[in-house]
Amino acid sequence: MAILDKTQGHLVLRIVYTGPAHSGKTETVRHLAQLLLGKALDDVVYSPSEAKGRTLFFDWFDYQGGIFHDYKIRCQIVTTPGQDLLRARRTQLLADADAAILVIDSDEKDLSSARGHFDELCDTLARQDYPAALLVQANKQDIDTAHYPDEIRQRLSIAEQIPILPSTAIESLGIRETFIKAVGLAVAEADNLFQQQLLPTGQPDVDSGDDLLALIHNQEQALQQDASSTKEPLVEQRHIEIPSFSASHLAAGFVWPPLAGRQLFRQLQTLNPSIESCGEERWQSHFEHWQLQSQAVFAQGLAAKRHWIEALKQYNRLLPQLAPDCAVFLLKAETGDWWLWHITHSGESLVEKIQLILYQNNPSEVAAQLLEYSRLFLELYDVFSKAKATYLLDLEHLSVGDKGLYFHGFLDLHTENAAHDALDFWHQQLRTYVPIDNDLPLDVPQTLNALTQNEGEAAVVEVLSAWLIGE
Repeated sequence: MAILDKTQGHLVLRIVYTGPAHSGKTETVRHLAQLLLGKALDDVVYSPSEAKGRTLFFDWFDYQGGIFHDYKIRCQIVTTPGQDLLRARRTQLLADADAAILVIDSDEKDLSSARGHFDELCDTLARQDYPAALLVQANKQDIDTAHYPDEIRQRLSIAEQIPILPSTAIESLGIRETFIKAVGLAVAEADNLFQQQLLPTGQPDVDSGDDLLALIHNQEQALQQDASSTKEPLVEQRHIEIPSFSASHLAAGFVWPPLAGRQLFRQLQTLNPSIESCGEERWQSHFEHWQLQSQAVFAQGLAAKRHWIEALKQYNRLLPQLAPDCAVFLLKAETGDWWLWHITHSGESLVEKIQLILYQNNPSEVAAQLLEYSRLFLELYDVFSKAKATYLLDLEHLSVGDKGLYFHGFLDLHTENAAHDALDFWHQQLRTYVPIDNDLPLDVPQTLNALTQNEGEAAVVEVLSAWLIGE
C-alpha cells in the first residue's frame, strides 16, 4: 500500500498491470516507459525472466511525477505473469498494489480469459486490508473484431464505477490515459488515509526490481517450507482485561457514522454496560434494545486503525441492507488496549414475523407472505454473497423494514463464510429457527395447495413445502 517516505520526500505508490497471458501487459509497460521517460527500454524496464516472450516474474520500472502535499509522487510500475500456473505469484505481486489495471485482449471472441481474470482479481482485492483501485484497459482496439468497452462491461458484468479505458498498446494509444487515471485513484485513497493520519510513513520494503524479485523468492521458499501458514490473530494470546466504557476514550475520527456514533458512545459511557466474554474471542453486552460486540483487541493503535478501516469498508458495501441504527467505533481502554466495537439496534426478527404468520387461519395469505419473505431473503443473501463480507446471516438477525429485509447482526471478523446454495441455506434456517409444531392452528394441506399455485417459483415452493411437512 501507499507509504510516505519522508527521508526521500516521496509518496510511493504501486501500480500493477495484471491480466491474461498475451493480453499486452508487457507491451503496455514498455511503451508507457518510453512515453513517460523517453529512454531506451533496456535502461528502464527490468524484466527478470521470460519464456518464449511470456513474463515469468514481472516487469518493473520507476516513475516520478506530480506532487502530494509537498511530496513528490513516485510510482513503482509492475506487471504480473498471466499464466494460470502462476496465479500464486500473481497474487503476491498484487498484495501491495494501490491500483490494479486489468489488461484484457478485446479481440478474444468469447472473453472467457478476461472473465476468469476479472473474477480472480476481484476476489484477490476483496481479501486485502486496503483493496486497490480497479481499472480495466481494453487493449487491441485497433483490430476490427475487437469488443468495445461498453460491450465488455455488459458481457463481464463490470460495475459502472470501474473505469474501462480503450487502448492499442503497440501504437502507444490509450496507455498514458489509463495510467494517469490509475494514479489519480491511488492518490485519492492515499489522501483519504493522510487526512485521517493513517497513511504509513517510512521507507518502502521494496525499493527496486531486485528487491521485489528477492521478496518473491523468499515468500515462495517460505511457502514450500511451511504450507500451513496461519493468519495473524485479531486477539493477541495474552491476558485481556475487560474495559469499562466510562473510562474508555473514543479514538478521534474512528467512529462511523460520525454523529450518531458519538451519540451512542456518550450513551454507553453514561450507562456503562457490563461486558462479558462469550467465548471464541468475543465480548458482548446488551442494554435496552441495543447489542454490543467486539472481536478484536490490539496492543498497538496502528493495527487497530487498519482493522477499523477494513470493517468500515465492509459496512459501506452493505449499507442499504444494514439496520438503520448501527455503528462501528474504536476505543482506547484505560489499560492501553484498543478495542474495535460494533453496535446495532435489535428489532423484531424475521423469526418472530414467520412465527406470527403460522398462527393465521388464511392459507392463501400465509402462502403469499411466506413466498414474499423467501424472495426477500434470497435477494439479501445474494447481495451479501457478492459483497464478500464476513457475517453470520441467520433469521434471528434479520428484520423486516420499509424497503425489505435488513441485517441487524454483526460482521464476523474471525470466520470466512462457507459457500451455501441459497435455497438450501434458506431451508436450513427455517428448520433451525422455525420448526413446525404439530399443535399449530395452520391448515398445512391448504397452505401447500396455495403454494403450488405459484408455478413460476417452483424451487422456492419446494423448499417451503418440505419445511411445512417437517422434512
